[in-house]
This record gives sequence, C-alpha cells and structure tokens, in this order.
Amino acid sequence: MKKLIISLALMSLSVVSARAASAPIYTGVSGGWFKNRGVESWGGGAHVGFELAEKRPELHQGLELEVWGLQGRGHASESSEPFIFEDEGAIGQAVRTSNRSVKLTQVPVMVNYRVWGKANESSSMTWYAGAGIGCQWARSKDRLTESFVMDPGGPVSINPYSKNHNHALLTGQLFAGLGYEFSDALSATLGARVLMTKRQTWSGSNAETVAPVRTGVCQLGVELGLNYAY
Repeated sequence: MKKLIISLALMSLSVVSARAASAPIYTGVSGGWFKNRGVESWGGGAHVGFELAEKRPELHQGLELEVWGLQGRGHASESSEPFIFEDEGAIGQAVRTSNRSVKLTQVPVMVNYRVWGKANESSSMTWYAGAGIGCQWARSKDRLTESFVMDPGGPVSINPYSKNHNHALLTGQLFAGLGYEFSDALSATLGARVLMTKRQTWSGSNAETVAPVRTGVCQLGVELGLNYAY
C-alpha cells in the first residue's frame, strides 16, 4: 500500500508537469479541524493542480495533487464498581479506573477533481466543490492506564500499556465551500470536507472492561484556505 501511495504521487506530479506548459497552474494551502466518532484532529494541507479546458467561461475545472497532515487524539474511560479486598487479614474497599487514549497521525495523499466559478462575472464571491481518491498513512499510539483507589491504602497505579500501529488505508474525500477573490490570482476560501476511510477500533486485550476508542467511516471537517492561480 505504501508503494501505491508513492506511485500515485509520482504519477500525479508527472501529469501536472506535462500540462504545465499548456494549462494554467494553481496552488493552495488550507488548514482546519476534523471530527469523527472517536477522534478530534487538527491539521493542514497543500495542493497543486492544472486547469482543464473551459467548457463555459463561468465554470472552471481542474485536476490536482493534494497532501494533508492531521494530528488527532481520542479518549474513552470506564470505572468499575467498588469491590472488597482482603490484605494481610485487613478488609478494605477499592475502585478500579481504566483510561484509554489514542494519538492518531494521518497523512492523506489525494488526487482531486475540482470545479469552481462565480455567481456572476461582476461578483468577487466564488464557490468550489470537488472529490478525490487516494491513500493515507496513519500511525496510532494506543495507551491504556489503570489505577486502583484503595481504602485504606490510597491509590495504586499499574504500568500503562502502550502500542503503536501503522496503517495504509484507501481514502476518499468530498469538499465544497465559498470563496472571495482579492484579485484575479489570489483568493481565500471557507468550506467543509469529508474524509472517508475504513473504520478503526482500539480496544487492547481487555475490551470487556475498558471502553474502546473508535473512529468512524467519515471525518467531517471545517477548513480555511488561501489559493493562488498563475
């Protein structure tokens, strides 16, 4: 899967380079916040593309290569009921608390089709929409911490469990939004994005007592962008 990501990136760069002499080139950067079932993420990305031949003056189309970097965190916890224990003849009470957290790093590499235009030629307000497909490298760090609050005796911590996972996932996306043109070349955008990947679950070896952290199929995001057309 990693070879597929590299191949997609190189192929897209080759296409952009081949069209650079005959088609307008545009670039852009963006950043935003993403949320799905179990993880909140922040990140940013950049894209470079070329404009396809215009079918209508008010409608523009482009193909682009886009790379994002996202850093997120998920958390779930569950406390068990108090229980009675015996230690050296003494009777006491304890409560066990388990906390699970996940740190998630995502690097999607996407090939997008984008359309954009204006409501009318005299307006500075623009709109855009698009879709893409590609792959992402995802690295997750699953951490489980358990502690016992004992009476008498005070809290007792257990060595935390931690494990890293690496994933290569097929990824799709949809995006749309509105923009404002400062000039014929420079514009700013505000929009929404949906990243779609395989569902993931982190539950470790004791899923029956500790709530797992799950990611949904879709990550919903809000983003701000800045674009420049050459």
